[in-house]
Amino acid sequence: MLKLHRHLPVAMALWLLIALAIPAIAQDANTDQAKAMLNKGIAQYKALNFKAAKATLLQVDTDYLTEDNSSLLGEYLTKADTGIRKQSAALEAYRQAEQDLRTGALVKARYGFAFAALSEYIHSQTRADARAKVAEVDAKIELLAQQTPVQNIQPEPIPTPVTEPSPEPLAPANAPVATFEGITLAPIPEPVPEIAPADESLLGPITEAETTVVVVESPAAGSETESVDKLLETLARRRAEAGPEDFAPPVQAPAATSTNNSILVRLQENLRVARQVSDLEFENALTESRKAISDTIENLAQNSFDSASNNANIARNILQQNKRLYNSEEFSFKILQVEDQLTSVADKQQLWQAEKVNQRMDQIERSRRERIRREQQQLARKIDTLHERAQTLLSERNNEEALQIIRQILTLDTTNRWAAEKLDLVRQLVLLEEERTLDSTQGI
Repeated sequence: MLKLHRHLPVAMALWLLIALAIPAIAQDANTDQAKAMLNKGIAQYKALNFKAAKATLLQVDTDYLTEDNSSLLGEYLTKADTGIRKQSAALEAYRQAEQDLRTGALVKARYGFAFAALSEYIHSQTRADARAKVAEVDAKIELLAQQTPVQNIQPEPIPTPVTEPSPEPLAPANAPVATFEGITLAPIPEPVPEIAPADESLLGPITEAETTVVVVESPAAGSETESVDKLLETLARRRAEAGPEDFAPPVQAPAATSTNNSILVRLQENLRVARQVSDLEFENALTESRKAISDTIENLAQNSFDSASNNANIARNILQQNKRLYNSEEFSFKILQVEDQLTSVADKQQLWQAEKVNQRMDQIERSRRERIRREQQQLARKIDTLHERAQTLLSERNNEEALQIIRQILTLDTTNRWAAEKLDLVRQLVLLEEERTLDSTQGI
């Protein structure tokens, strides 16, 4: 019994060390598991599996992460949301481009494939397929351009002026029938005018405004491009091959001057219509871009910024295609409008992303505080249970078992005043009981 009394403090100390080590081991295991889940989510994000990455990162227990890893978790959760949106937008652009290619909308198809090919949020094989589709569409456009005939604008027939006056005035077509001494006289028919052939070499000098066409929509050809620009290039080439005197309309040929004016009037009308169409499509795309991000920051989503950027790029694409419809100042001004809109989109998206990060960090902090609150409640309930058990044992004079319960309470809560006050008292009672037992044994 004396040996047991001597080894009792050592056994109690060993038990206390084991009791303290178990929570530490569990803490390390939880920390390792949280870090492993974080690394797994990051690896899935880098593999472009954004949805799986988000699902994994949401399972990470933030209570067992360091401050740096908690920041890293919030960063990759935001990145995963962005990746999901942008990957969806790129794949949707690819799908729509395939449909446009089947329906013959080559310009729209090329833009969609190019958008997908440049996206870093889809897999390399899909980007390679998109680049191949861009080359395929370019080949179709080139072949179509070679097969599209140049539209020749035919001049209206100009009647040859009558050089000799008629001895009698011409009767109108609906003039009443005349009679002379009872004989009916038929009306004198108008002379049939001779058609003067168009002489394209008599076209006047081509001004800069008349040579600023790249693409003009043809109502008869649907979505295919018309070749008014080719006509202008032909006129410019003929002007370069001929001398300046060839472009001065001769005085003795007023019919040729009328032909020249007719062609120029039609050409200028085509230019005006093409410019109006270009301006309308440009403004519509830019308006849609502005409308996409016109809401407040908290009501926007990633697809809002994708739509705004996409429409701004469409506006720039329209402008580039019709560049020669504008002079340098007009073109620069419109390009500046597009750049300003893209800058506005980027700035607002940056604010939106910062707000999302703040919201996510607030959510993580609220979750951490809620978890701590639950654990504290569980701990308090457990301590209350141990407290009641220790008091019951003390009332039954089971001081040795009560001492063990008191030590458990102090292990869970080192600031527990009741356990700290009872510890020495109950320990003294246990020692007194052991001495009495020892004395009783020795007396026998």
